[in-house]
Amino acid sequence: QQRRYQDQADYEKKNRDYTNIPVPEVPPFCAFVGNLNFDLDREKIAEFFGSDQVQLVSIVRDEERKSKGYAYVHFTSKEALLEALKKNDQEFSGRNLRVNVAPVRNENKGNGERGGRGGFRGGRGGNRGGFLGHHSGVNEQQQQQ
Repeated sequence: QQRRYQDQADYEKKNRDYTNIPVPEVPPFCAFVGNLNFDLDREKIAEFFGSDQVQLVSIVRDEERKSKGYAYVHFTSKEALLEALKKNDQEFSGRNLRVNVAPVRNENKGNGERGGRGGFRGGRGGNRGGFLGHHSGVNEQQQQQ
């Protein structure tokens, strides 16, 4: 039987608990949205939360451009984020969503200093700048640039 996780850090990364993160008082107002139907696009997700309240939807994808089933949704205000959080466990496109406040990335990570892997657009061999977003991984916006 193949091990599912290489080590404890890998296990913790894949099993993050976003349920106890406080709602921010200042932007960015971002939600982690999990258990998404793999066929959804950014527009359908924005419509579900109210397109006029959504600034950005980043669907996280694998190297083959297939959805990983979760996204980060940036809202225009704290109030819009609070409304989105009420949709936790609500059915959407055949699945019950998981909606939580997204963690804010540590601004000191990935700033190009020793050991950093770049920021939002960085990774290896890309922009090695500092804080450029909430999360890393392949997403639709990166592919369009």
